[in-house]
Amino acid sequence: MAEIRPFRAWRYKENAGNIEELVSPLSNADDAEIKKYYSHPLNSIHLWNYENAASAKNILEEWKTKKIIVQDTLPSIYIYYQYFIHPDTGNKVCQKGFISNVRIHNWEEQIILRHENVMPHSVSTHLKILEDSQFNLSPTHGLYTDANLELEPYMDKAIENSIYDFTDHNGITHKMAAIYNEAIVEKFSKTLSKKPVILADGHHRYTASLKYREKLLKAGRNVFAANYHCMLLTNTESSQYKIYPRHRLICELQGMDEEQFINKLNDFFTVDFIEDPLNIKESISGTKHCFGVLFRDQNMIVKLKEGILKDLNWKFPDEIKDLDLTVMHYFIIEKILGIPGKDHKNSKNIDFSFNFTKAVSQVKNGSVKIALITREISMEEIKRICYSGFTFPHKSTFFYPKPVAGLLFQSIAEEEFLKEKQLYQKERSL
Repeated sequence: MAEIRPFRAWRYKENAGNIEELVSPLSNADDAEIKKYYSHPLNSIHLWNYENAASAKNILEEWKTKKIIVQDTLPSIYIYYQYFIHPDTGNKVCQKGFISNVRIHNWEEQIILRHENVMPHSVSTHLKILEDSQFNLSPTHGLYTDANLELEPYMDKAIENSIYDFTDHNGITHKMAAIYNEAIVEKFSKTLSKKPVILADGHHRYTASLKYREKLLKAGRNVFAANYHCMLLTNTESSQYKIYPRHRLICELQGMDEEQFINKLNDFFTVDFIEDPLNIKESISGTKHCFGVLFRDQNMIVKLKEGILKDLNWKFPDEIKDLDLTVMHYFIIEKILGIPGKDHKNSKNIDFSFNFTKAVSQVKNGSVKIALITREISMEEIKRICYSGFTFPHKSTFFYPKPVAGLLFQSIAEEEFLKEKQLYQKERSL
C-alpha cells in the first residue's frame, strides 16, 4: 500500500527571521493578509503564490546562495501538530500528523485515493510551479486510518522537542519536530505500508506531481525523485479537524427572475420559507437531499421530493447519484438554472464558500444572487466513497486546519535525491 520515506528538508535558517513571519496560509486569507505576507521579502508566499512561476526558481537559488534556507543534515520525517479551538465544541484540540515523502501512484492503483475531481487549469498552474522550481513548496494532506494508534506515542514524544512552536494570528498553535532515528522511521513506514491514503487536500498539487512524472517518463528521463511527493499524513482515528461543506454561490440568475426560479424549485423539491437565514444550517443538518436556498430577501429550506431521485440521469453509479451535492448540481444548477453539468467546473456563474456566515452575507448584500447551502460531509461518508473507487463532485469539502506553507520545502531535483538516498543508505548501514 502507501510507501513513505524520510527526506532532508530545506528550511529557513534562524537569521531569516521569526518563523511566524515567514510562513503563509495556503487558503482562506483576505487581501489585507496577503498584502501583509508579501510585505516581508523572505515570506514563503513569494514562492508559491505568484503569476510568473519561473520566479520561484530564481528566489530559491538566491535563498540557497545566501543561506536563507539550508538543508537538514539527516533524512527525517517531520512531526507536525496544530492546536486549535474546534468551532463546533469550543474545546482546544489537536490535529496530529507527520510530513514525509510519499511515493505517488496513479489513481487507478487505489493506493492514493482522491475524494474530489480537479480543474485542469489549476493542475496546469501547479505543474508549471513544480517543473520550474523543482520543489514541493508545501505539503498536501493525506489521511490514513489506524485504530490502534501505533504511531501516536512516537509523535507525542518527538513533539516535546519542537523545532518550531508558534501561534498564528488565527489562534492556531503550530509545532514541528524531526524524527531521524532509523528504527522509529521504519515503524512509521511499516504502519503506512498496510494502508491506502485518502487525499484530503491538495488534489491539484498531487495531480501535478503525476503529470510531471509522466512527462519525464515520456522524455526517457530518470524519475527517482519524481516518484515522490511531500505530504502531511494524519490519522482519521486520532486527529481532530473540522470538515466544512462547500456551499455554492450563484452570481447571476440567467434568463429568469426569483419567482420563476422558485416555481421551478417546486417541480423537484418541497419548499418551506423561513425568517432567519442563520437557522438554515441547523435545520438541514442530518437530513439527506435537503438544502438552504437564500435570496437577498427570501430564505428557503428545500427537500427533494420522494421518488424524484430516479430522474437523475447523469451516468454516475448509485453511490454518487445519492450524494447531496450531486442532487444539488443536477436538479438546481442544471435543471433549474440551465447550466449543463459538463460546464459546472469552469462556470464563471458558480462560486464556492466553506464559510456559512460569509455566504449568507454575500447574498444579503447583493454580491451574489443565490446561496445554496449544503450540510456537512462526515469522515465516514468520505471513506465510503473513496474506498468504493468513486469521487465526490469537485470542491466538496474544506478541511480545517490546513498546514501552512514555509515550515519546510522538499526538493525533487534528481541530483539532490540521489545524494539523499546514498546518505540514508549509509546511515542504515551504521
